[in-house]
Amino acid sequence: MDSVKKEQIGILAAHRLAVSLGAVAVGILTLGVLWRFYDAQSLLVWFAVLLLVSLLRWWMAEKIMALGVELDSNRWLVPCLVASAFANGIVWGSVLIFFFPDDPLSLALLLGLHASYISAAATSTSIFLPVFFGFSLTSSLLFCVGLLLAGASQYWPFVALTMIYLTVSIQLGLKNNNAFTEQIRLRFENNALMAELRDQRDRAENAMQAKNSFLAAASHDLRQPVHALGLFVDSLESYQQSEAAHRILDKIRQATGALGSLFHGLLDISKLDAGIIENEPQQFELDNLLEGIQSEFQGLANEKNLELRFPLNTGLIVNADPGLLERIIRNLISNAIKYTADGLVSLRVSRVPGDEIRIDVVDTGRGIPESELDNIFSEYHQLENPERDRQRGMGLGLAIVRRLCNMMEIPIMVQSDLGKGSIFSVVVPEGDGHKLVAARQIEPVDRDLAGRRVIVIDDELPILEGMYEILSSWGCDVITADSPAVAMEKVNIFGIPDIIVADLRLRDNENGLDTIRSIRDRFRNEIPAILVTGDTAIERLQQTLTASVRVLHKPVSPNKLRNAIVDQMMG
Repeated sequence: MDSVKKEQIGILAAHRLAVSLGAVAVGILTLGVLWRFYDAQSLLVWFAVLLLVSLLRWWMAEKIMALGVELDSNRWLVPCLVASAFANGIVWGSVLIFFFPDDPLSLALLLGLHASYISAAATSTSIFLPVFFGFSLTSSLLFCVGLLLAGASQYWPFVALTMIYLTVSIQLGLKNNNAFTEQIRLRFENNALMAELRDQRDRAENAMQAKNSFLAAASHDLRQPVHALGLFVDSLESYQQSEAAHRILDKIRQATGALGSLFHGLLDISKLDAGIIENEPQQFELDNLLEGIQSEFQGLANEKNLELRFPLNTGLIVNADPGLLERIIRNLISNAIKYTADGLVSLRVSRVPGDEIRIDVVDTGRGIPESELDNIFSEYHQLENPERDRQRGMGLGLAIVRRLCNMMEIPIMVQSDLGKGSIFSVVVPEGDGHKLVAARQIEPVDRDLAGRRVIVIDDELPILEGMYEILSSWGCDVITADSPAVAMEKVNIFGIPDIIVADLRLRDNENGLDTIRSIRDRFRNEIPAILVTGDTAIERLQQTLTASVRVLHKPVSPNKLRNAIVDQMMG
């Protein structure tokens, strides 16, 4: 049985209460019309048969509703349902054969009841045509037979009217059936489309999850050698070298720096996906933030012979998350420098109505076509980089900017003229000087680390060697371990370390967090610890949130590592 037919039968069964009550109501009215013409016993027998047929139809409708989609296992129900409709038509249509009233008014009332019954059937049972035809044709034809058996020519007009009304009712029933059937088909088509859409969505989500898992795994595995390479490069600085060797080292440092920038872009996206970046607005002086960004990018601008122009002593206070706002401005400045061949890159700030501050990053680059203004904020989308020059990044900078702006609930706007340049703008709330958060004074990071005992735990030999070289060059007493078991053996031998530096992911499903906890428990001491990881997997990033450790993401520059060690031990 096809799905449309099942649905038709199901809808018909759902109307069982209205259909059954309607049959009983018409039967009672018929008794009222005929009661004074015939004996009560005959009429009550007829009414009892009508009730029996109605109860049978009710029971079959209940059975059909209970079976639902399993109707195929009880196919006999459908023929019986149709047969009961024929039986109902016979019982009702036999009224004029057995109980023909002599009063014209009573006859007119019966014909009116019949017309209303047929009309109701055209609405309520036409969803399934065999039931509709079974009742309407049978009852109408028997009504005509009763009129003809009466033998008077005066009843012929009633016969004609009954057949006309039957024809009209059938046409109405067919239209209703077509409408119902079309609705059912459309619903099935919509359900099929929704199922396909859900399937496509699930496939897309699975593909996205697979992509994220691949990127996380690839990022972790690739970060390891880059991290080790950076450590070795800086270790070489301590040896006497020729000028040519220094130039080569600078080139290597630039290459590793570019790789690190790519990885950190992926890390930012992963952090946003993991939901571990939070927006924590506070009042702070904008000048302090801008001064640091200008110092960072001045050398890069000089290399390209670009003028980098920042406002001085604005005296403005903003109410925003300083870390997130700094990341936004840094990405916009970096992007502007990348795509500006000559001229200048400038940052402008101004008050705007509504107690807000507008920050514009302006460049004199080639500009952006109007058709690309929306696309530039998409992940991995880059203009004028068909050769995928990695010096220009991976196309994540503006995607990160937009997502950070959405998180901070501030607008990001762009204006651009081809051949003249672009202006990227963000608007942040102005702060209140009375609520100003004093800038944290950073202690100098070049404090002596000589004699400090550092245990490094990592299952990658090159990283252990690189960490040993760089830490030893700072005068540290370095202990290395390639597993948690070896780490516990060595701390039992050498005693409590001053600081622990551990990789997050270790062999045999072990991890640095558990190792740090074990060492702390061993000495009952909250030993300072740094967790170094190359993971960008969402679940692992979330795992680090609950740890009372400093987290660094590979590749880690030696300067950043040294700062972190000093902060942890002196903090």
